[in-house]
Amino acid sequence: MKGLFKNVNNFVLWTKEKPAKIGGQFFKGFEKLIASFFEGIYLSNLLEYEQIKEKLLKKSNKKLYEILNFLEGSKYRIRKKM
Repeated sequence: MKGLFKNVNNFVLWTKEKPAKIGGQFFKGFEKLIASFFEGIYLSNLLEYEQIKEKLLKKSNKKLYEILNFLEGSKYRIRKKM
């Protein structure tokens, strides 16, 4: 199993065989976006993530921008480790 933790209370867990599992208040409401991001990173196909992101940006809010900043920052940290 692989995992990435934002902090003690917020997490993303995933395997190659199962979809990502997201938990915590920071990620609440954006589970589909976050799951598509992590699955896309490891499958090298971020198309679903970009489509969901584009749809959400039409009704953006501060929390969405915080989530996107976290995800986009994670993209570079994860790829460095790969």
